[in-house]
Amino acid sequence: MVIRTDQAKRDLEVARTIQSQLGRAFTVMVGATNLTCGNEGGLSFLEFRFRMFPKANRLRIVLDSDDTYTLRFYRIRGAKVSVYAEESTVYADKLGETFRKVTR
Repeated sequence: MVIRTDQAKRDLEVARTIQSQLGRAFTVMVGATNLTCGNEGGLSFLEFRFRMFPKANRLRIVLDSDDTYTLRFYRIRGAKVSVYAEESTVYADKLGETFRKVTR
């Protein structure tokens, strides 16, 4: 039996909303795997691994308190984690466009 707290339920709902805003075609196109959701400093996020870009291989999309998103691109190799890029104040309709801009 899985017992979820109210915060965990909210995090899951936010992650599903972000995923639907990106669209199924987007997640398939970038090869998104290992989708996870969670909470960072009181802000919900969706995080996933992707394959199409050699300089970054993980993306965390955080829902900010002003109803915009912060996209944080990571490069993970073994135990070494580095932030490749970060884009703040991104509106839902610009998520895919911002992803493409950073991963060119």
